[in-house]
Amino acid sequence: MGMMSVILPAYNEQERINPMLSDLVDVHRTYPGFLHEVLLIDDGSKDATVERSMKYVDRIPLRILRKENGGKWSAIRLGLRECKGTVICIMDADASVLLSKEMWLYGETSEKWVKFAEMLREPKTIIVGSRFHPMSEVDGKSFVRRIVSRGYKMFVRGAYRYATGRKGPADMQCPYKVLHASHIVGKVEHMTSDRFVGDIELMFLIAPDFIDVPIRFKHMKGSKVKGSAAWQMFRETLRIVKREKYMNKLSPSVGSVVRASGAGVKEAGVKEGKHER
Repeated sequence: MGMMSVILPAYNEQERINPMLSDLVDVHRTYPGFLHEVLLIDDGSKDATVERSMKYVDRIPLRILRKENGGKWSAIRLGLRECKGTVICIMDADASVLLSKEMWLYGETSEKWVKFAEMLREPKTIIVGSRFHPMSEVDGKSFVRRIVSRGYKMFVRGAYRYATGRKGPADMQCPYKVLHASHIVGKVEHMTSDRFVGDIELMFLIAPDFIDVPIRFKHMKGSKVKGSAAWQMFRETLRIVKREKYMNKLSPSVGSVVRASGAGVKEAGVKEGKHER
């Protein structure tokens, strides 16, 4: 049995899913026993994403789960509920980050993989890729996207520190996160973000230590995140930060009960709009 579950949310990725899954074939061939499963969560695609993915079922331990369109993080939440691996890797299906390029992090033997998993488990630690790390290689991002990305990064880090009093990861919404499966037990069912800011909500719910790591990132044409979504991302972020700030004002015991019950989690005032990523 392998160690890692890779979660890939996908919406209309027929043009980009082949290089992503081909890269995972290379990982599976080069590091046998590393991958426990690849969960492709099809978020109501209207193209041939599923049909093209089916060609890989016999080449990697691929499970394809289909659902109605509900947004990127609604798909990831389904993957988090269904995954069986000891370690979970959340990525995008567009091949902007390839696992084969990041295998330096885990080592080449099962003994090293076990040690890596234990390092994530205690204390609670999440590996977060950072496009802003000085050793990262970022290709294809336009000047405008770079400016917007850095501005939103500063906003999110400031909001996280405001709500928790702690410094968050440098690139909270980078499409490359690795965590121990035990961290999400009892957490996923209380997440409410369906679209873009589930990354932030996950960090709040787990309250882990972070390790920022360099990545190789290539901006892929055909991004599902449109400019009009920026305002909604800010609003959703503020909603989550407001909730977390309220939780932190409670005593630890009361706050944990409120989180566990889900009370105060669903707040009005944010329209989800269309859920196409």
